Amino acid sequence: MLSESTVSTRYVVVFEGDSSRKVDLPDMGQATIGRGDTCEVRLKDASASRTHARLEADANGVRLLDLGSANGTFVNGERVNGATPLQTGDVLGISSATLVLHAPPRRFPNDPMHDGPSFRRRLDEELERALRYGRPLSVCALVIEPPPERGLLNSTLYRCFRRTDFAAWLSSTELVCALPEADENGGRDHARRVLQALPGVPLRIGLAFSPGDGIDLETLLLSALGAARHLDPREVGEARVAFKQLVVGENIVFVADPAMLRLYDLMERVATTERPVLICGEPGTGKETASTTIHHWAGRALERLVTVKCGSLPDDMEEAELFGYERSTFTGRPASGPGVLESTSGGTVFLDDIDQLSPQVQGKLLEAINTQTVLRVGDTFRRPIDVRVLCGTNKDLELEVKAGRFRGDLYAKLSEAMLWFPPLRDRPREVPLLARAFLKDASEANRHPLKFSDSALRKLQEHKWPGNVFELREVIDAVALAVKGDTVEAAHLAAVMIGGNS
Repeated sequence: MLSESTVSTRYVVVFEGDSSRKVDLPDMGQATIGRGDTCEVRLKDASASRTHARLEADANGVRLLDLGSANGTFVNGERVNGATPLQTGDVLGISSATLVLHAPPRRFPNDPMHDGPSFRRRLDEELERALRYGRPLSVCALVIEPPPERGLLNSTLYRCFRRTDFAAWLSSTELVCALPEADENGGRDHARRVLQALPGVPLRIGLAFSPGDGIDLETLLLSALGAARHLDPREVGEARVAFKQLVVGENIVFVADPAMLRLYDLMERVATTERPVLICGEPGTGKETASTTIHHWAGRALERLVTVKCGSLPDDMEEAELFGYERSTFTGRPASGPGVLESTSGGTVFLDDIDQLSPQVQGKLLEAINTQTVLRVGDTFRRPIDVRVLCGTNKDLELEVKAGRFRGDLYAKLSEAMLWFPPLRDRPREVPLLARAFLKDASEANRHPLKFSDSALRKLQEHKWPGNVFELREVIDAVALAVKGDTVEAAHLAAVMIGGNS
């Protein structure tokens, strides 16, 4: 809001009962209308809500938003629904009060854009309104390299904007524009207008749409920027297809989150070494998929990848299972036999839940990694091995070391190459992408084409996914079997999600 000393060229004339008065509006900012003491435009009528409506003023003009009032807000006799652009002379009806707007013509200052914080606040409000009332909202991101001269570019771009649109520079090369009430076609139209207005400018344009690409501010911005960053100049991309698709053996891995993209880049680098790798993360985040990826990228794809769930090994057998045994007294076993590390010659062993191994076996594993030899149980002769060792855990092994539950020397060795997978709840950009990919797979397997409704996509993104990617796939597979029509709705998802809700 502007201070009281700021001269305003915008105001409303308020008619109530037998009187009228002028109330100044900010040239840039907001003013609430209602009975409440904090309202800039205070009304006397008891049937008006305490915060009934809000006027928003910027360089585009003035617009009106009803704030969920009981009796509605009217402009020129018509009830408003969503953000409504206003112009000089418009008559606002709120209960028994009448307000007439006076506003100057649309102006184009040298730098009409919002600053970053005010842009984020306003986009957050628009997003909340769009989700509450089921209205469309698009975000358009421009990446322009090298950094342009902003003054001329801003004034040119402003002619592409509708009165309800607003924008901000997030960096010297990245400009984002919010497009309230613009659906996917509206967002594409805006992108075309920008390209036509800026011929020859080496810009990349990314589009994201709510709720399909995100239901929170940061996810939408990240989605639009991510869609733009990897395009060729003068191209337009959409967030829903702006992900990295990796083919790993018979599996296809979808990656879109910035941390995950960098994680897979790191994975590609460590795969070319022979060092052991420690893969950390909650259950279901993709540790086993990571082990498969490293195995293939390491050039061992023609050999075996063996996964051992260390927590499932009997206490009296874990050493023999991993390292083998000689002159065995184990009931039902031959006199000798190789363990997993020895029998997986040329391949890879993934030891999941490595924290479940006993300290004695941890020490023996460290020796096997360092020497590439194993000592079978009951033997005195060390045998050479050729195996890549990968380890997985959902524990914080540094804390386990401090608590005396895990060997510090083994942790030091494994942590030389450590990969931490963030939980799915921290990767909201990937939820709709993964969900669409899983639904496509399930639809093809069931020969029953399906799509998500907007409410279903919102439901997916609101859920916390305690079981991470594994849970998401299970939910999609289950709902694909249950839905009889062609559209997955939020109610279908609620029926198969853990607890039935978020």
